[in-house]
Amino acid sequence: MNIGERIKQLRTDKNLTQPQLAELANIEQSYLSKLENDKSIPSAEILMAVLRALSIDIPTFLTGIDESVIERHLLQMPEIAVYRNTESHLRIRAVKRWLLVSALCCAVGLALVFGGLKQLLFSPVTANVYKYVSDGVILVDEPEDLFDQWEFNLHRKVSAVHLSNPELELIFQTARDEFRKRLSNDNELSIVNKGQKFKVEVSGGYRIYQLRGVDLDTNRMFERYNNWLAVVGAFLTFGGLFGFLVELRLRRL
Repeated sequence: MNIGERIKQLRTDKNLTQPQLAELANIEQSYLSKLENDKSIPSAEILMAVLRALSIDIPTFLTGIDESVIERHLLQMPEIAVYRNTESHLRIRAVKRWLLVSALCCAVGLALVFGGLKQLLFSPVTANVYKYVSDGVILVDEPEDLFDQWEFNLHRKVSAVHLSNPELELIFQTARDEFRKRLSNDNELSIVNKGQKFKVEVSGGYRIYQLRGVDLDTNRMFERYNNWLAVVGAFLTFGGLFGFLVELRLRRL
């Protein structure tokens, strides 16, 4: 778009006639007609008068005008030259900030990837892990060794009943099946040695946890931390590289 076409477009957008705009800008209508038909190039003073009459600023006026026209006819005007220089500086500063953030993302990302893979920030810890097992809930009035001796005690109680062997076996089998329903194993792993056994109050009674084994285990939590660090670092690195590619693409455009 040329200068005259832009002036005419802005005038019609404001619903102004040529005589009205000429009067507002304090110029001849014939001269305004020449400007709109690109038969004359306005001076800086005339152009600023037209822009004031239209109540628009320089950025709005330059929008849509061909860059070649701006360079050939408008950059010699002080007001427009100052605006374009300021715009250029701001654009350069924005590009510098963009590149700085992209470089920072790449640097931090690569550092996190390296630190995660080499386990520099979170080193896995190997420690004793104590496994405690509880066979079930013991009622308040029952002995702590209930589940250790339950089959022997049950057999002793049933044997005290004077019945024939088939009847005795049936009672024993029924009582054993009922007791087995109470079995509900619960395991607890601890890096602290709590002794051979310990007691925990629960609803309806208590549980006795007994030590069933000690293992050497590497704390996998720290390995997960390192893996997450490497993943976050990879994303940051990719984001930084993408920023460089976007800036390069925009510069070419």
